[in-house]
This record gives sequence, C-alpha cells and structure tokens, in this order.
Amino acid sequence: MDGESRDSKQQACWTCKDRKVRCDRSFPICINCTRSKRECIRLATRLSWPKPRDARRFITGQHALPNQVLPEGGAIFVNMSRWDITLQVELEKKHLSPAHFNVWSNDVPGQLSPIPRVGADRQMILSYFTTMVPHLLAPFGDDSRFSQFLLRIALKDETPASSAVLQGILALSSLKLYGGAEASLFKSKAISMLAASVKEGMHLSEHLQCLAASLLLGWYKISSSTDTADGWAFFVCGAIKLAKAMSLPRILGSDEVLLLDWLSCHTILAQFSTSHWRQSESCVYRQPCAEDPQLRNIYSLIPDRSRIMSFLGCSFEFLDILSLTCSAVLPRSHPNFLSGEHKQQLDSIELRLISIRRHNDFTTTTPREQKRTDLVAELYRLAGLVYLHRGGRRSRVGFQPTESVLRNAFSIIKQLEYCESVWPLFIIGCEARSDEQRLLIHEFFSKALKRRDTDNIRSIRRMIESSWIQDDLCEDQETDYQLKINALMSANTVLPIFM
Repeated sequence: MDGESRDSKQQACWTCKDRKVRCDRSFPICINCTRSKRECIRLATRLSWPKPRDARRFITGQHALPNQVLPEGGAIFVNMSRWDITLQVELEKKHLSPAHFNVWSNDVPGQLSPIPRVGADRQMILSYFTTMVPHLLAPFGDDSRFSQFLLRIALKDETPASSAVLQGILALSSLKLYGGAEASLFKSKAISMLAASVKEGMHLSEHLQCLAASLLLGWYKISSSTDTADGWAFFVCGAIKLAKAMSLPRILGSDEVLLLDWLSCHTILAQFSTSHWRQSESCVYRQPCAEDPQLRNIYSLIPDRSRIMSFLGCSFEFLDILSLTCSAVLPRSHPNFLSGEHKQQLDSIELRLISIRRHNDFTTTTPREQKRTDLVAELYRLAGLVYLHRGGRRSRVGFQPTESVLRNAFSIIKQLEYCESVWPLFIIGCEARSDEQRLLIHEFFSKALKRRDTDNIRSIRRMIESSWIQDDLCEDQETDYQLKINALMSANTVLPIFM
C-alpha cells in the first residue's frame, strides 16, 4: 500500500465531515457512505473557499472584527506554493524530509546610497557613524554610550587591534552610505587587522578591542544583503573564544559590560536559531557553543541583570531564561519529554518569566521612548511564555493560559508605533489566527523593513507567512509546534538571525 493510501486510511472521509457525522474511517469506503450510497472522498489535503454565510472563515462574516481597517495598499495576499502543500502532508505524518530544507535563498539587492557619493572621506564616514549608525546598533532609546565607546577604542592608538575596530566602523558606515562595493574594502582591512592583532598574552584592553572588532564584523554580515550567515557565525564564534580567553576582573567596568551585553544578544538568540535549524551541522556555529559552561560563567559577572539592553530591548535576565527554555524544548521522541523532571523544569522557567523584573537605565530617554522600551520588554516576556507553552509544554491552540498571553501581546503591539524586535514578533506572529492579527504583524514588518531593510527581517516575515499557510491547511488536526518551526527555519539556506 503506498504512502497516500496509508495516510487516507487514517483520516475521516470528507463526505462525513461535510455531513457533520462521525466517520468510522473504514477503508476504502466507510460504513456511512456505504449505507447512504454516497461517494466516499478521501484526500490528504483539500483546499476550500468560504461560503457566502460562513462567518468563521469569511472576512465579511461576524467573526471578523467590524472595525478592521485594511492597509493603504489594500488587502495583503499570502501566496501558497506547492512547497507549502507538500510540507503540510509531511507535518501530518510527523516527518520532515531534506527536500523541504534549503529552499529559500536571500535575493534582496543591496541598497542604494541615501546621499551622493563624495569619496572615501574617513572623517565624513566617522561623522555619519556618530549621528546615524548608533540607532542601528542600539535602536531602543537614545543610547549613544556604545558608539562612543567604539570610537574611543578605535582611535586610542595605531595598533592593529585599534585599527581593526576603526576599519569595522568604516565598513559598517560605508555599507549604509555607499553599499557593499565600497564597504567591502574596509571590511577586508578590518579582517586583516583583526588577524594580525590576535595573539597570546594580550592585555585586557587588546582583548576588548578584538572582541569589539569581531562583533562589528558580525553585525556587518547581518546588515549586508550579500554576505552569508556562516560569515556572521564565524565572527561570533571568534568573539566567544576571545571572551573565554580574557582575564576578567570580578567587578566589571562599563566597557566590559557593554561588550558582554552585545555578545550575549548574539549567542543566545543564535542558540534559539540553531535549536530549530536542521542544517546546524553544516554551520560553523554550534549550539553547544552558546551553552558553554565557561561562557555562562562569564555572563554571570554581568551586574544588574534586570537592566534593559539597548541592543535588543530586553534584559539579560530574559536572555538567560530564553537560553534555558531553548534547552527545555524537547522533541516528542525524547525519553525525558514531559516527564516529571521535565515538567518541573518547565514550571521553574515559567515562574521566572512571570516574576521577571526589568528597568531602563537610558539616561537621555524621553518619556515616550521610555514607554515604548517598557512595552517592547514586556512583549519579549509574553513571547517567552508563548514559546514555553507551545514549544516546551506543546499546549494546543485554544489553551486558555496561552490565549490570555496572546491577547495581551497583540494589545501591546497595537500600542507600539513600530517594533524592530524580530524575535518576539516571530513568536507572536506565528500564532496570529484572525485577519486583523495577521494584518497587524505584516504592517509591523513593513515598518521594520523601511527602517532597516535586511535579509534576515525579510526571511523572518516569510517564515511567519508560511506558518499562517500551514495553520490554514491543517484545519482538522494541529501539527506539532516544534516540527513546524523546524521546517520553517530549515527552509532557509542560511541560519536565520533574530537580531
């Protein structure tokens, strides 16, 4: 018997479903159809369109919110492909084949310069860095401390370590000003200077400079539309090795805290990506790298873990909880899945998420920005609870505690003018069921792309739209949450980055 017949045999026939009667699932013809002399229709997937008075599925029905406003361009259409349909069949079988991996490539052209090219004037480029790029590095509040710190160590002396930071700054700024061709020259110089400066017996100041240069080059890879995630992972792993080799004092200075903040954002969000990306074996970044006990010991030195980081919009305390959650999201086949020990672990993580505290220490933040930053931090917390429920506990759609969290999350999104935090938008966006919720998520990604048009933001939006398609296709039975996220993440040719 072929795979399609086996799959059809396990399902109720569409004839009984349409008649709203219980099907005994007899194969090839059920008893109901035999008695009523009807055609017993069995298909693994059946596409349907709403009937005129179908209030549950038709946009003009009572289920749609009456005050729903379409965006300026009109309705948003999410296209369904053959890949989506075949993926739905495999998700029902709870099996993913490699044919669904590595199918989405980055094909966004590089951005044109927002100003006329005036030559590689370093002074002008550095001036641009001080006024424009800090927002790209720290978009949550008017926090210029990090850009000032980078400029200070870049211009400290003429050593290779200082030059590596300076060239990294010039590369990132030139990428925004002129595009990849001009910026690649500075990037190559930064890599050469970084390679020349890394050696045994470095002083702490040199370690900090090399660490900063590595993270700048990693951020360059994220911002560029022509570089690959493997390049980003290479520099982040290099930064991790540098951090582990540093002799840090027990009481960290502000410079060390800033760099460790930035490094923790990269490593822990990468842990989330690699835990679902089935091509992790081909990437230079390995998940155990983010879970390295030595690295966790370094992060334990970070003071004031409840402080909201301007790089991301959440606190290190939340990132630490997210790291534990990623480790607690187990496949159903795992022998410890939902065992007593596993449930106790999930309960402990949920308690930390419920009781987490945070505060904003941006000294120049306006009350309006203060409120936005607090809302974004709360959105992270709610997204963490959703991921814990859906991924860790495998709670089904409609589970009341999760639905309550989602209502609060969408309420926060409505209050925000914009949000560049793609991780909580991804987690919450994949749970959008109504047209209003989906239009809201789509609008926020459109705003994020206007502010920072990068491949990783586009790929995350594409994954969310594919998640909606799978939810609409799987009308009868819900697919395994982890399996669906694995499929969406693995469809990308490069590791998705949630920065």
